[in-house]
Amino acid sequence: MSENGPTTAADLVALPILSRQDAASRTETAKGLAQAGQHDLAEALFDRVLAVFPEDATARREAMAQAMKREDFRRLAALAEAGLVHQPDDLALLRDRGLARRRLGDLEGAVSDLERVRQANPGIDAQALMELGRALAGLKRHDAALAAFDMAVAKAPKHPPVLQARIAAYREADHPEALALASTARALLPEQAVFLEEQLACLAKLARHGDVVSTADAAPSAQMQRPRARSTLARSLLVTGPDARAERYLLDLLPEMPDAPWLHSGLVDLALRRGDVAGAIARAEAGCTARPKDALARLRLVQLLEGAGQEDRAEAELARLTEQDPGFLRGWMERARLALARGDREGADRCYGQVLEADPTHRLARSARIRLAREAHALRRAFALCWIDPAHAPEPGGAMPTVLMAPAF
Repeated sequence: MSENGPTTAADLVALPILSRQDAASRTETAKGLAQAGQHDLAEALFDRVLAVFPEDATARREAMAQAMKREDFRRLAALAEAGLVHQPDDLALLRDRGLARRRLGDLEGAVSDLERVRQANPGIDAQALMELGRALAGLKRHDAALAAFDMAVAKAPKHPPVLQARIAAYREADHPEALALASTARALLPEQAVFLEEQLACLAKLARHGDVVSTADAAPSAQMQRPRARSTLARSLLVTGPDARAERYLLDLLPEMPDAPWLHSGLVDLALRRGDVAGAIARAEAGCTARPKDALARLRLVQLLEGAGQEDRAEAELARLTEQDPGFLRGWMERARLALARGDREGADRCYGQVLEADPTHRLARSARIRLAREAHALRRAFALCWIDPAHAPEPGGAMPTVLMAPAF
């Protein structure tokens, strides 16, 4: 800092704020810094003003506008929260806190804020209604969500994000009007590719896969270049065929969506349809490499290996799967089945034991252990296994504490 005053914006942040005039001046400077892309300095300067004059509505509004623009919803929520301490009935602050809460996953809080704004302000804007609808949909309050989206569209009948959010909510709620809404929006704004995507998604959800293909084929080619449109078409081609075209689409999407589970699964299915078991195994292995923590993908590989007569590899994959994810009970059940197939009853029993250790109420594992004990003529052990806690099993002929008994045993 020079003797004549600050020489940089950082110096200005450090200067004391002694008056309302100083605060107004710093607020304007912070706005300029934000417009110039110096966001950290702008935020620091806004915070300095609000630390001295926390009730300064202008500084808070500008700071919140910057946070909204940067999609820093944690900061937006904090700024709104602090403002509500001084202005608890300020609907603009409630609105922005509600928007931030929705983005941060606090759906109940978002609904509370935005419903309060809606009830107090008949002129509530479409974005707030849209976010209210999204929060309600996230809470599975579908009827209220659809009503909020309907109000949002009434406010902004040609606003693409509002229209799309409404269509998506109707589709996710399995509402019969979803397809009609998507078709109407596409007719209203034909240049917006997102409404073609929504129309295809609605058709696919209704299992109208032939209509997905015909609609996609008739659509402008530029709109069909988007990954979502192409992936919806590819999924429908897996159903309708021809398989060669489906495979071309899947392979084309693979570099863009390398870890999409349905894509790898689809390629496995196509290989199996043409009788290429080795190719199906290779595709399944590629899926496991792309998604190393996907237990279902590895289980599919195990099934393919077993079907191809590669039991040793299948068993090794299952062992790797259960070591990686001990809580994946299907893996242990499959290990038990393979152990029984090769006559390893003790190994199977250990696998069932792992399942029951994680879930004592697992009926299939418990009945299998009881059966193994009976076949080994270990009747006392079979009897004890009928109880979730074998230590509390009664002696034969004693009173049975059924409260400790596993269901159906």
